[in-house]
Amino acid sequence: MKILNRVIDSLDLRLGGRGVPSFWLHEQAVLWRAFKDKYSYGSALFNVELPTGESFTLRPFGHIPYEFVLDNPEVAQIYLYNPDKWFNESCLNTGIAYVNFRSSFLQCAGLQAAEKFMENLEYSLAGSLKARYLKISVVDLAADINHSFKFTDIPSFISRSHFRDAKAFDSDVEILRSLPLSDNRGIPTGDEKHEVTTEQLEAIQRVLSRFDEMGEPSAFNFRTDELQTVYFGLKTSPCFARLYNKSTEIKVSEKSYMEQIWSQTGWDGEQDVWRLEFSLKGKFLKSCSRLVTNFDGDINSQTDFRDFSEFKQVITQIWAYLTE
Repeated sequence: MKILNRVIDSLDLRLGGRGVPSFWLHEQAVLWRAFKDKYSYGSALFNVELPTGESFTLRPFGHIPYEFVLDNPEVAQIYLYNPDKWFNESCLNTGIAYVNFRSSFLQCAGLQAAEKFMENLEYSLAGSLKARYLKISVVDLAADINHSFKFTDIPSFISRSHFRDAKAFDSDVEILRSLPLSDNRGIPTGDEKHEVTTEQLEAIQRVLSRFDEMGEPSAFNFRTDELQTVYFGLKTSPCFARLYNKSTEIKVSEKSYMEQIWSQTGWDGEQDVWRLEFSLKGKFLKSCSRLVTNFDGDINSQTDFRDFSEFKQVITQIWAYLTE
């Protein structure tokens, strides 16, 4: 087992503070509102160039509580608060901008580039902000592993999660394997008729009940032990993890650049690569300093790691807490 790549795979940042919208933003807001008012389905989208040179497309609809949405599929999606209402209490709490960085940008350009982008965005929107804050809403830490996992490996995982949907229910798996093969419409592919037995029906009910209870079922092939995805925790949790076959995923998402990155760190080009990914929400980052302190006594247990500048300093320690 070898780690081929470590990366921040997802990053959502909120930029806020007290300031006056720039002349550029006021001027653009007039044009943007006119575009949104006249937009009809199929019309050309509105191209926007930030003062710092980055190009985006204005979406015809906002996203509550943000009035404008700018998109660049190679960089990020930017949500902007109504510049006429920056001094509202809601804006002061929410932030003047919310930025969702693309995975490809973070992988290829890195965290420093994301930080520089936020500095440029602040300059474009307001010049500078007083009582400025840059807080993380969601961040995903990921590692790509040159190893193939099977369903039977799951019981060997250690997890702090109270929810582990992939406990080894071997007896139910064996019962489900006795069901006849069927096509994508659920029709048996064989010539013989097959009636589902009471034992098989009860096994199906137990498995579906467990999946419904956990909310995020693991995906695997009952007949081959071929594992696709394992979830530790729920997506609604402040912290949850998933392990999935990244080699399979990039064939669908067409992220061929990942294979070049893996090859540079020793991937043989043949074995499947799996990704272990931790999704950390602001609620977890706000309170996890006391947990990380156990791994590094120099860390103040009252530190709020939603603060981007603080988070950057302890990525290694947070990773240690999540994996050791």
